[in-house]
Parts: sequence; C-alpha cells; structure tokens
Amino acid sequence: MSSNRTGTGAWKNLRAAMIAEAQARGHTTCPTCGTWIDYRHAGLPNSPEVDHITPHARGGTDTPANLRVVCRTCNRTMGARMNRRRRTPPARTKQPPTAAPW
Repeated sequence: MSSNRTGTGAWKNLRAAMIAEAQARGHTTCPTCGTWIDYRHAGLPNSPEVDHITPHARGGTDTPANLRVVCRTCNRTMGARMNRRRRTPPARTKQPPTAAPW
C-alpha cells in the first residue's frame, strides 16, 4: 500500500468522481476565491482539485460530504497554511546584551 494517501487508487477514483460531478452540476467557479475553474487542463492555477472541508490531518474523512472542488491555487494555499500551523516554531535565542546603546 502506498504511504501517500492521495496516491491510492481509491483516492484517484473518488477525486475523478467528485470532479466529474462538480462539472456535471455546472460548478464553474472556485467557492473560495471565485475564479473560473478550467476542467480541460491539469496543473494550471485554475485547474480543479478536490479539497477536504475538514482537513484530513484534523480528522476529516475521504467522503463526498467532506469534499469539495476548488481551484488548484486555493487548494495549495490552504495546504501550505495547514503545514505551517503544524510545524514547531524555532526556539528563540536570547541575544547577549551589548555595551553599545543601539
């Protein structure tokens, strides 16, 4: 089994079904930013991607009720924010006092 959850066949099938359903319903804009979603091309900033409403890292499930189609830019931005929140901030080091008044 793949260690990358989104690389599994089950996820790829679910992703394809969610994108096809959104397109069939006439979902043409990203619910987050309002940009037009380009269903014909992958890898563009406005290409469709499946996003978890409740992130997987916070207990969200891979069920249609917890998924939505957003543009690639918004999905990547939300993922980056999530990753920053999980990181431990670097330890602050105290600066030694200086003799010169800055």
